Amino acid sequence: SSSKPPRASPAPYAPVRWKPQPAALPPLSAENQIPGAPTLGIGRQSGRLTVRPSQQGLFVFGVRCQQFRRGEKIGETRRDFQLYVLSCPRNAAPSLTLRADRPGAPAYRAGRDTLRLTATGGGRCLKLRFTDPDPRSRLTARLRPVNFTGPASELPSFSTAAAGTVRTAGQPDTLTATLCFPTCLDTKGKVYLLDVLVADDGCSLPKVDTLRVAFISQPVPNQPPTLSSTAGPARPLRVRVGDLVRFEVAATDPDGDPLQLTMSGNGFEPAALGATLAVSPAGPQRQGRFEWRVDCAAVAPAGTVAVAREFVFTALSQPCAATESVVLTVPILVDYSNQAPLLTSTLPPAGAAPSARPPLVRRALGESYAATLTGTDTDDHPLILSATGQGFELAAAGMRFTAQGGAGRASGTFQWDAACAAVQLGRELTVTFELRESTCQPQPQRRVVRFEVISPDTVAFRAPNIITPNGDGKNDFFTFDKTYAENPNRPVLPVNFCDAQFAGVQIFSRWGQPVYASADRQFRWGGAAVAGTYYYLVRFTDGRRFKGWLEVVL
Repeated sequence: SSSKPPRASPAPYAPVRWKPQPAALPPLSAENQIPGAPTLGIGRQSGRLTVRPSQQGLFVFGVRCQQFRRGEKIGETRRDFQLYVLSCPRNAAPSLTLRADRPGAPAYRAGRDTLRLTATGGGRCLKLRFTDPDPRSRLTARLRPVNFTGPASELPSFSTAAAGTVRTAGQPDTLTATLCFPTCLDTKGKVYLLDVLVADDGCSLPKVDTLRVAFISQPVPNQPPTLSSTAGPARPLRVRVGDLVRFEVAATDPDGDPLQLTMSGNGFEPAALGATLAVSPAGPQRQGRFEWRVDCAAVAPAGTVAVAREFVFTALSQPCAATESVVLTVPILVDYSNQAPLLTSTLPPAGAAPSARPPLVRRALGESYAATLTGTDTDDHPLILSATGQGFELAAAGMRFTAQGGAGRASGTFQWDAACAAVQLGRELTVTFELRESTCQPQPQRRVVRFEVISPDTVAFRAPNIITPNGDGKNDFFTFDKTYAENPNRPVLPVNFCDAQFAGVQIFSRWGQPVYASADRQFRWGGAAVAGTYYYLVRFTDGRRFKGWLEVVL
């Protein structure tokens, strides 16, 4: 046909021109596209292409399929093909033999022999020898399971190269390869068939020699791994809070299988207690380092002296899809005991009854109170003394608490200066003294004490109701300058107490006119120029008011 155009162009296209043939040969045409007997043809019903070429060369032809419906064309598909016709020399088939991989072993006889690969039968590999009488023949061996299948790791395979060239300068006449059956392959007593095929690269199609191998295979038995530790023979290990536990764990697999080394806890998570196991990289030997700083998380509930923590180490291998494991348990007993500390003090003793109110300390304004506290602990745990006001700060009430703690002993001093600041915070102030130990299960000791500033006793207000300002020295003045305690026969005002201070006195005539006023608690009113009845009003800063009348007799 004509040569390929430099670029595509739209229809209409020029007709195909067939290549001229020698005069002795029939010309090329649509009916004689590939010369031969028969020439290229296609079955109208089967679509089968047939040709027996009589001429070498590269032939290109197309196949067109048209679709019609009720006499009308509704579709068309075209495909182009190439057929290379060449002259091939005579090709002989390759040959192969299979025998055990040991000197003097007989060749396997297909159809007569059955290989028995047992757990104690020694090697599981065979030597394959294959050759070809043709020179420069490239041979390739492959395997084809007949009546079984499975993962690649459980199928027979070549452990060495299974391809090469024979009978060429520098090349051998016979090639060899090693065929091995996996140690995990288990036929469960059945006979499995395996085709061993060797093919050449002959023209036009390769020749193949096939050897069908019948075999029965048992997996090689596996030994479980071993597990040991340097934790020592004594069990359980006894530790206390604060100890660092450290030992090595070693796992080995006699068969060389890869191992996993893990740690777990019997009823607990080791990580929750801070225990770790650092494991070396994967392999048939694994080393693990166990470390655990024992802390309060490992201590048993209150009331239990000691608790055993069982750490479980597991070495696991998975040969032939099975699981082999060994377990090593290391119990560690955490000893812990605690006696409650003792708190002694010069504070007033608490009541014997549980429902008794805390003791009360009462001091008048300006007075002081001091107490000492001491804490001891037979376990020598660190002790801390503290004092806390319920709803108030100690300093705001004139209180001070200094303490010094230490291992097994603590001391503290409490000081209170009764002042109006305490009165302003409430009538009674409650302070909690506590001795606390730094340990896993502390048993704090507490003392609760109430404090109160004494309020002065006040009798009923009794003011004079008559004065005689005649200069005889008797009842000449209206005054409150004496207290009831000093002279029971004289009137008394409530004493000044913190925020309850004397604010002033006013005296009014019977018509409501003010005639006298003073802010001095020790005022002295000598009466007015006019005799008669007068009225007074006494005020305090806390809002209290006292009223009454007074007769002035001249």
